[in-house]
Amino acid sequence: MINNIGIVDTRKVIKAINETYNYDFNDYALTSFKHRLIQFINNNNYNNIENFIQDILKNEINFEDFIDKILIDTTEMFRTPSFWRELRDKYLPKLASNRDLKIWIPHVTSGDDLFTLEIILFELGLSNNVHITVTGMSEKKLELIKKGGEYSLKKMEVGEANYKRYAGKFQLSNYYAVKNNYAYLDTSLIKNVSFKKGIITQDKSTSGFKLIIFQNHMIYFNQSLQDKVAITLIDNLVPAGILALGSGETLEYSSAMNKLQVIDKLEKIYKKKIG
Repeated sequence: MINNIGIVDTRKVIKAINETYNYDFNDYALTSFKHRLIQFINNNNYNNIENFIQDILKNEINFEDFIDKILIDTTEMFRTPSFWRELRDKYLPKLASNRDLKIWIPHVTSGDDLFTLEIILFELGLSNNVHITVTGMSEKKLELIKKGGEYSLKKMEVGEANYKRYAGKFQLSNYYAVKNNYAYLDTSLIKNVSFKKGIITQDKSTSGFKLIIFQNHMIYFNQSLQDKVAITLIDNLVPAGILALGSGETLEYSSAMNKLQVIDKLEKIYKKKIG
């Protein structure tokens, strides 16, 4: 069993992954990456980091399983209720008034934000006015979300508490069923969603969005990757489109800020400047 991996060996793993699979983790926060990496290595019975690296270079690891395990589930249903209330009360009704609202939720790892948004749209009566594009690095995670996800009951308890603070119309339990001690969301909520596997900074085919939701991801990136991601998000917004990050994030130090106008300082909601 491997208990720790040094920075040099971690960088070797990242380099091997990039060379073999063209997935670049160089700018991810090393602490969380190392923790997930050690778990994956031990679960796959490697006793030597060099053997693991050689298997990467020979394309002999289950890379889809690796991506599934290495990505962090960064949120829960209705995380930061005030953020979702702002979207509900100030932005979504106006944005969806013309029945052609395109929303992008990139870098999805769990589906919590997607189902949260869909519940809000349903309760506003706006589901038919919106098309949502969801992108993520893990095909396995995307396929699971298409089936309603698979959420622990403990996690759903947190979601229930968040939903009450959000002040929704019903009970969160109205939207999911429990089977074998896991919660599965109602898939009829996501009939207006397109799913696509992709890396956020490499995806050049998504554009024309009026709203992009990217909550609780930037904190896992270093400044260089934050800047790259911010530019990608902004480039995919229409002029005057909305970028919603949530209170835990900031673009204050990003070189991309000159393209944005702050419209909600607390919840970190921005509008793309025109021209």
